[in-house]
Amino acid sequence: MAKIQARNVDDALFARIEQSAMKNERSLEGEIRLALARQYPAGTTSPEILSSRQQWQKECGGRLRALFDRLSADGFFPGAGQPGPTRIADQVRIAHRLHVSPGLLLDCIDGAGELTRELAERIESRFGASADWLTTGDGKMFPLVILGTYFGASWEEFFFPDDDERYVFEFIRIAGGRHDGTLMILRQHEQNGRITAGVVTEAFSLVPVWGRGYVNLKEFLLFLRQHGGNLVMNAYVFSPGAGF
Repeated sequence: MAKIQARNVDDALFARIEQSAMKNERSLEGEIRLALARQYPAGTTSPEILSSRQQWQKECGGRLRALFDRLSADGFFPGAGQPGPTRIADQVRIAHRLHVSPGLLLDCIDGAGELTRELAERIESRFGASADWLTTGDGKMFPLVILGTYFGASWEEFFFPDDDERYVFEFIRIAGGRHDGTLMILRQHEQNGRITAGVVTEAFSLVPVWGRGYVNLKEFLLFLRQHGGNLVMNAYVFSPGAGF
């Protein structure tokens, strides 16, 4: 290694170096070496240039990690419910739920493996997160199904999806705040816990008093009366605090 020698060092400067070395329990050489390293740090390395594929895999991995962290913070996994990064043990359990190799899923999370469309759709089916959001970043992590409008999903499509599975429906009406009167409907799969969220906003607006909102609300209640006899339903009212 290279050596540096200095002559005619100022006595006061030498005394300060010696005092600092004694205070930090280092040799004079070690103290000088550390001081030089701090004064002349190594130059910053050039950022790694990623290919388009590498960049895409990295972005998909970031979205996967964000999804699992969100589910963990919401208490979706046993023993979870705390904010912060998902534990590797939980990620391994997620892989088992998805019936894929833990190594494959961990590679996807780290951006070292490809998040295939088949795996993204399996995650969507299991956890309700958008496969399109996972693979492209477009849209939302958990898309909302718009209900009660001409361009949204019909009541039949939402309450009776094209399968033979059983669901529990949670009705949550927001009372107060900026979203006063909004109705959230959560459709939860009885077996795997997957939740699909539907929302009714202006469709049930009762202003003006005799507007279309009354008609829409009446049609919805008649639909539930005629077709919802075997549905498991719970109703709640949510009163938000200030700023909601």
